[in-house]
Amino acid sequence: VDKDIQRRLGMQGVSVMADEREAITRAAEDFIDTVMLLSALQ
Repeated sequence: VDKDIQRRLGMQGVSVMADEREAITRAAEDFIDTVMLLSALQ
């Protein structure tokens, strides 16, 4: 039972990390878009 719980927690941790990485990637892309837009306006 303990191993099953550890496995579930491990899988949850991995999915949370994947979600965070996706959010960070999206934020980075938005930031790059903003920088490109600002440099185009100047």
